[in-house]
Amino acid sequence: YALFWATDEADPNRIVESWLDQHAFKGLERWQGNLRFVIYTLAANLACTPPTPTGELLWGDRIVLKDLCRAQGQQAVSAGEAVLLGLHWQATAELTTRYKVSVQLLNERNLVVEQHDGEPVGGSRPTDTWQRAELIVDNHGIVVPIGTPPGTYRLIVALYDANTGERLSITDDGSPTGRDFFDAGSVRVVLPERPLPAALVPVQYSLNRPMGPLRLVGYSLHRQGFAHAPLTPIAPGDPVEFTLVWQAPAPLPETWPTTTTVTLSLGTEEIHFAPAGEGYPLAQWSPGELVRYQVVLPYDGGDIRPRLQVENDEFILQPLPIR
Repeated sequence: YALFWATDEADPNRIVESWLDQHAFKGLERWQGNLRFVIYTLAANLACTPPTPTGELLWGDRIVLKDLCRAQGQQAVSAGEAVLLGLHWQATAELTTRYKVSVQLLNERNLVVEQHDGEPVGGSRPTDTWQRAELIVDNHGIVVPIGTPPGTYRLIVALYDANTGERLSITDDGSPTGRDFFDAGSVRVVLPERPLPAALVPVQYSLNRPMGPLRLVGYSLHRQGFAHAPLTPIAPGDPVEFTLVWQAPAPLPETWPTTTTVTLSLGTEEIHFAPAGEGYPLAQWSPGELVRYQVVLPYDGGDIRPRLQVENDEFILQPLPIR
């Protein structure tokens, strides 16, 4: 864990942070007032191999991914821990454009569970500083959000223009792949050894409200793809992503159901779903367990107050930020 404060005066050359960026895996980063809290992980037993059986991957026409470094076998992490991914880059020619790396953890519905975006090596080696054939060791730590249901998740990597957001296309052994991202393997998420406190869950709106047999700890809502800027205005037709965090009672009552249905309404749009989807029914939940679930609804331009219902309990969510 690192706490950075007044670094312009205390470490103007970023000696400490640059060393951490180059040798550790940067994960969660949060500001609290003028303090910056960062989680770094020092890794062991990572295996570095070419990204494909044919070897390197070419991104655009000047950036090569030479190696991918991951834990041997299928990586298993619990919620709150970091997925570690090392990327070894090289430029085949001088670069004048600054690109960002996006590493994303996706669920079975291809929704982004968590992502880490930034310029390479923790921001200390922008692509326009790379020398031809120089090996750039770029480490990423993706912290699995607290409450993420156990299961298998995908890890993908993309490179995009820092100014326009346009992604680079990928070529494998001289042939275009037709993709602008690379599938970096799978991650197995397991339950933590003991339930984590609800106070650790980062949500836009904290509630701790009973809803049917569950407790709604809190929720977040934003235009899809804008979790980093949740107040981005939403226009008619935009998809709205909702993240709901539930908690099971402890102990579980004798009347604990095997399933229940959640209804989420937004204007004329409505969706019905199990609290954590069909893949993680209530029968598998543990006492006091926190469970996070994401759903998407389009905004039809009407009512801006979403409604959430579980059995006979109904709650009106905060209004959407509209244009």
